[in-house]
Amino acid sequence: MSGPAQKPPSHKTLDSNLIGAAEMMLGRQSGLSKLDLSAAGVGLSFYGLLLTGLIDAASVSITFDAYNAAETDPTTGKPTYILGSLISAFAGYAASLFALYLLCRTPQEQARFPIALVAQNWASPVLSLVFLPIFWITSVLAVDQQSGASLAPFLVAGSIAILVLAGVRLLRISLDVTLAKAVALFLMTTAVSIVVREGFSSLLGL
Repeated sequence: MSGPAQKPPSHKTLDSNLIGAAEMMLGRQSGLSKLDLSAAGVGLSFYGLLLTGLIDAASVSITFDAYNAAETDPTTGKPTYILGSLISAFAGYAASLFALYLLCRTPQEQARFPIALVAQNWASPVLSLVFLPIFWITSVLAVDQQSGASLAPFLVAGSIAILVLAGVRLLRISLDVTLAKAVALFLMTTAVSIVVREGFSSLLGL
C-alpha cells in the first residue's frame, strides 16, 4: 500500500520558505533558517515549482498576446504555446539541477545538495514573480517599437543582473562555497539549462 498523500504546505509554511529564499537571494544567511530542510520539506519544496508554473503561464500569455496582436492567423495557438513554453522551461530547470548534482564533487557539497535543491525550488517562484512585470513592460514596448528599441537593452541588462546576483548568492549560501565556486556553478548550470530549454523549444516548434 502507498503511504498517505503529502498535504499541501500551509500559508505559514509557504510564507516562511518563500521569504527565506528571497532573503538568500539578497545575500542574507539568515534566510537559510526560514527554509524547511527536513525530509518532508524537500518534498514540499516542489510546490514552489507549481507556483512557478502558474506565474510563468501568466508571463507567457502576456508575451504571446503582445507579439501576436498584429497576426490574424498565428502559427501556434495560445494554449499550445503556453504548454510548450512551460515544458521547455521545466526541462531546462530539471537539467540545471541534475548538472548541479553532478558538479557537487566534495563530500560537503554533496551533503548540502538537498539544501540547494530546496532553496532553488522556493526561489523559482520568487524570481518568476519579479520578472512578471518585466514581461508586461516588454509586451507594452513590443507594441510601441520606437520606445521599445531604446528601453529594451536596459530591461535585458537589468534582468540578467538580477538573475546572476540572485543565483550566485543562492548557491553560495546553500552550498557554503566560495564566491568563485558559486559563480562557476551558476554559469555551468545556466548554460545547461539554456541548451536544454532551447532544444525542447525547437522540438516543440516554438
